[in-house]
Amino acid sequence: MEYLLSDSHYHHKMLVETGKRPDGYELLIKESWLSQVQPDDVVYHLGDVCMGDKVKVHEEYIMPMPGYKILIRGNHDKEKDSWYLSHGWDEIHDQLRLKRPWRVLLTHKPQPDDGSFDLNIFGHLHNNTHRLTPELKAMLTPKHRLLALECVQYKLIPFIDFIEGKIEQPGLPVLTG
Repeated sequence: MEYLLSDSHYHHKMLVETGKRPDGYELLIKESWLSQVQPDDVVYHLGDVCMGDKVKVHEEYIMPMPGYKILIRGNHDKEKDSWYLSHGWDEIHDQLRLKRPWRVLLTHKPQPDDGSFDLNIFGHLHNNTHRLTPELKAMLTPKHRLLALECVQYKLIPFIDFIEGKIEQPGLPVLTG
């Protein structure tokens, strides 16, 4: 199976302090990962893994987790590829194109529709309003799907369920057919 995760922001204390995430959200992500992902599964993380102590976070939340782990870099993922590869990731990309069955583009931030994808799955916006500027809002089309952990109870989401629109996220377009 393949799973999606975005904006885990492990050790981002301000998200809890400002009420944007519940205390213990990191444990919710970890429990979801451990209860769903098998060693031969693939996890696509759409960026922004952590804030703070990167080594500690990776030792606790990435390295021991099962599955083949692919990181799509986010704006907070600034280490060299070699660092991530030595801290639990199997692949690192700025963006990744897949055929599942549509042409899917995995990114951290939404990308303009240039005709090269049928679906752009991205994170970064968190809850569909965070950082949603008028310019960005105007760029979004039914080909864009936000994966916001805040809207899926901090769970890893089965890839096929997400692209088939089986995971409800308020106000977001769903690709059909």
